[in-house]
Amino acid sequence: MRFEELNLTAFGHFTDYPVNFQPNQSLHVVYGNNEAGKSTMLRSITQLLYGIPHNSKDSFLHPNSNLRIKARLSNSSGNTLSFIRRKGKSKTILNEAGEALPDNVLLPYINVLSEETFRNMFALNHETLREGGEALLESNGSVGESLFAAASGINTVKKIMQEFDSASKELYKSGGSKPKINELLKKEKELTRRLNDSQMLARQWMQLEDDYLHGKKQLDELREHYLQVDATLKKLSKLNQAAPILIERDRLIEQQKSFTEIPDLPNDFNLQRENVLNELKHADENAKISNTEIMALEEKLAKLDIDEKLLTCESRIQSLFSQVGAYEKENKDLHVNEAKAEQALNRMNDILLKLGYSRVDSVNIEDFRIAISRKEKIRMLYKQYGILHETIKEINKRHESLKETVALKRAEWEGFGEVKNIAKLKLVLDHAQIEGNIEKTIDVLSEEMKDLKDKSMEELNYLPLWDGSVEEFDSFYISILEETINQYIGQLERFNEDKTNLERSIKVEKTIILEAEKSIAELEALSVIPTEDDLERTRQIRDHGWSLIKNKLKGEDIDREAIKEYCSQQEVEEKFEHDLKTTDELSDTMWKESAKVGMKNKSLQDIKRSETKIAAAETQLQFLKDEMNLFFQQWNELWQPFGIEPLSPTEMKEWVRKYTVIKQNQGEYKKKQKLWDELTEKRLAIKSRLYLALSEVIDDLDTQVSEWTLTDLIREANRVVHLATERFNEKNSLEKEWKSKAADLKQIEQELASKQSELVNWREAWEDATKPLQVESQAPIDYTMERLDKYNELTTTYDEWADINSKAKAGMLFVQDYVDHIRIVANTLQLPEPINIQSFIYDLTNQLQEQKKCKQNQLEWQGQLDKRKKEYRLAKDKKEMALNRLDELLQTASVKTIEEMQIIEDKYRQKQKLSAELINLEKVLLEIGNGLSIQEMKDEIDKLDLDFMESEMAELKAELADLEEKRTEQNQIFGVCRKEYEEKIKGNSYAAVQAAEERESILAELAELTDQYVQKKLATFVLQKGIEYFRSENQNPILTKASKLFAKLTLNSFEGLTVDYNEKDEEVLLGLRNNEKIGIDAMSDGTKDQLYLSLRVASIEKYCEENEPIPFIVDDILVHFDNERSKITLSILKELSKKTQVIFFTHHYHLLDLLEETLSHEEYQLIHIHKEAVMS
Repeated sequence: MRFEELNLTAFGHFTDYPVNFQPNQSLHVVYGNNEAGKSTMLRSITQLLYGIPHNSKDSFLHPNSNLRIKARLSNSSGNTLSFIRRKGKSKTILNEAGEALPDNVLLPYINVLSEETFRNMFALNHETLREGGEALLESNGSVGESLFAAASGINTVKKIMQEFDSASKELYKSGGSKPKINELLKKEKELTRRLNDSQMLARQWMQLEDDYLHGKKQLDELREHYLQVDATLKKLSKLNQAAPILIERDRLIEQQKSFTEIPDLPNDFNLQRENVLNELKHADENAKISNTEIMALEEKLAKLDIDEKLLTCESRIQSLFSQVGAYEKENKDLHVNEAKAEQALNRMNDILLKLGYSRVDSVNIEDFRIAISRKEKIRMLYKQYGILHETIKEINKRHESLKETVALKRAEWEGFGEVKNIAKLKLVLDHAQIEGNIEKTIDVLSEEMKDLKDKSMEELNYLPLWDGSVEEFDSFYISILEETINQYIGQLERFNEDKTNLERSIKVEKTIILEAEKSIAELEALSVIPTEDDLERTRQIRDHGWSLIKNKLKGEDIDREAIKEYCSQQEVEEKFEHDLKTTDELSDTMWKESAKVGMKNKSLQDIKRSETKIAAAETQLQFLKDEMNLFFQQWNELWQPFGIEPLSPTEMKEWVRKYTVIKQNQGEYKKKQKLWDELTEKRLAIKSRLYLALSEVIDDLDTQVSEWTLTDLIREANRVVHLATERFNEKNSLEKEWKSKAADLKQIEQELASKQSELVNWREAWEDATKPLQVESQAPIDYTMERLDKYNELTTTYDEWADINSKAKAGMLFVQDYVDHIRIVANTLQLPEPINIQSFIYDLTNQLQEQKKCKQNQLEWQGQLDKRKKEYRLAKDKKEMALNRLDELLQTASVKTIEEMQIIEDKYRQKQKLSAELINLEKVLLEIGNGLSIQEMKDEIDKLDLDFMESEMAELKAELADLEEKRTEQNQIFGVCRKEYEEKIKGNSYAAVQAAEERESILAELAELTDQYVQKKLATFVLQKGIEYFRSENQNPILTKASKLFAKLTLNSFEGLTVDYNEKDEEVLLGLRNNEKIGIDAMSDGTKDQLYLSLRVASIEKYCEENEPIPFIVDDILVHFDNERSKITLSILKELSKKTQVIFFTHHYHLLDLLEETLSHEEYQLIHIHKEAVMS
């Protein structure tokens, strides 16, 4: 793909801004100052290909709906595509006619690359370049990771793989306990155990359920009987409570009959009466007030005296009053203008006399008027003459001075002397400085080597289980992996955990036994509680005695020893009677204390079950101890080949870590020793080259200089180069200066000739312009300008005189017209003709204001009078309406006077009070009846004998108390059975269900976490395999090309790249310098950047050879490069542009100078972005 044209039609601050990429060039350098729009154009390229995002920050000038980017693309097949990208969710690709194109129309050009892949592979800036160098360091130079990171542009490959590994270990770790999967497996194991323990035998379930249901049925029957008796008692209690209330209700009904003739009044009758009386009172008061005010207003209106004729002239009088000031001014200005006109006429006569003419009336003033354009031309020529004259004078002065300076500077240059050639010295010095401060590095290495050696000695002295020397330790190797130790640690932790669980289980069961024994002791604190076994033993003794008696009664042979053993000193019959009584008493006791018997049996069963569990746990504990002994035997055998009697696995893990650290320090010491030797040799070589180069520049160089340190030699070489450079620059400056002055001298001579030619042309133009002034051609210039001023003064004075005459005539007409209007007003009002115009109009205006005020008062008072008359009539109407309403109230109460109406009101209130009391009593009765009507309650009470109701209620209460006692007793008997049923059956069943549900939840979570663990492990595996495959396919071609590019970018301080193996037998990337292999960790930041850029360019070249080429977008990647490396980079990008288009963005102007020095103008296209053009 190639960009042929890009047009930012409406994007960011761009409006219809085209960028044409020249077809014969593939390296395009886009330059623009800060804020010119470089970053916006960069964004437009990606958004053109992949769409403008929803939250675009480039819509501050153009609205979102108007954002447009236009482009024309081509590909290697010769196809072209012109299209427009708009902002939207769908159909965002349009043709030039505005019609939507399919979304896949760009596929032949962008190779199905995603936006992220395009950014990573084919876009590079100084930040991603530096990140790429750091990624090479993080990968420890791994060939596969380095090639993959450079080709894909993904600079965090190592970090991604570490994140996958860390995430998988957070989920599961062999032998671990804290990771989520390990923890859930432990919980699932415990829940399975709990689920097994919570199961019950079927026979026990059925027996316990039968006992529970039988006891529950007995309790339900007692509860039903209790409820029936309680309902009867409550009914009698309600009727007993309602009887006196019914009597009171009958009394109120009888009393209510005496108010049957009182009429029903409205609820607000009292309020209506008060309102009507108040309205009557207010209406009388308002009528009196209005009548008083009416009389006062009529009196005031009668006293007014209004001049209607004066009011008729109001507009004319106001007009005259408003112009009285103008009249005074015009009258005064008339006399002033007449005097000014006479003065102007005198000035004109004086000017004409000076010009050689007689009076004004003898000439035509217009003959003296010079056209404005001609006057401007004369003045311009006058100014030009002064400037031209001074310029010629100043040029002559400069010419003489410069001529003398040129001669002096040339003589100084010719006598300067020889300048030494320091090119070789600079080359050697640059090479020495590129190597860096070797001596400081050697000193640092010496210190570091000493620190490493001391540190190794110290750590070895404190390393347990070791008493050998440092040399013996150097050849001592442990081949046991950390993972093996971790497995032993995990196994030991599991052993300890199982041991702790078994000991805890034994302790819990012993606690259960103690609690059960304590429960039995509490039950037997007052009396011994027999068990089924006790009853069975007593019955066996009783039956044995009965068999002896039965044999004796049958006359069979009697076993005397058996009888003696059975009854001792007692008779057999007495002993049997005693045993029979004991058995009956024991049976009765068990029946009476059935609840305690059940609880004791439960406790005995708990003791037996716990003893069984303790025995099983002790067996498992012994087996576990045997396994642990075997474990420690294997652990000791593991270390036996190394002659070490190991500590615990955890301690040995720390021991191996310290062992590894000491080994690493020894390895680091060897590396630094090797590097120290190399640098010492290199320092000697650089000193030799520097001394030789200095001896070629400095005559009679002191031989002791060769014994100086490298730093002193570099300092001396810098001093020599600086002095030689200053001398060279000084001579070069002298040469440039005298040549520059000579060129200036020639230019001044040309300038003098030009000015003299301008002076001739000026004289011709001056004569032509001054002809109307009637002066001779050789007349002085100042005289001519003075005559021009007289002409101007004459015409200007004439114009002033004409203007003054015009104003005087206009003022006279205004004054006469104003006086005529005054006379008309005086005649209309039949007043004498005024002598003083101003006094007349002021007096007349004051009279007018007084009349207007009177007129206004008349209108205002008349309005008030009409309003008060209306209020008076309204008060009368309200009084009439109030009287009518009072009559209506009297009729409602069926009375004739107000006093009678108040009596009726009082009786009506008493009637209402009785009705309210009756309603309240009925509400109470209905509440007591709880669903029975009042009549139904009366009927029920009539059926009862109220005298015996109290005794009947007392009997029912006694029966309830007896039922409550029986129910309590049955509850106590049923309690033990219910408790065991709920705890052992319901409780254990619930526990089993809860444990099963929790176990299923954990299994589901385990499945999900296991999927995540597999995904993380699989992702790491796939990524590693992908990197390895990419390495095997691309290593040779990419590294071959990158090696050459790396040598160029480092200015041949590295010969190239090679591949070797590290201590883990992994292929790593190394730099070649002086036939030595340099690891990436020993490279500077700049060198790592150059290595990454070499790999990146080589990868892009290979991609473009095998696929449709994609443009390489570069944004200021040379920020950290010096000028020489920048030039090399530009030439490399030029070579890359032969295989794919390269667009290089920058805002650094000095790069344009480097471009001109490195490439010809035909090899690249320079595109300027101008902010002014963008914003226009």
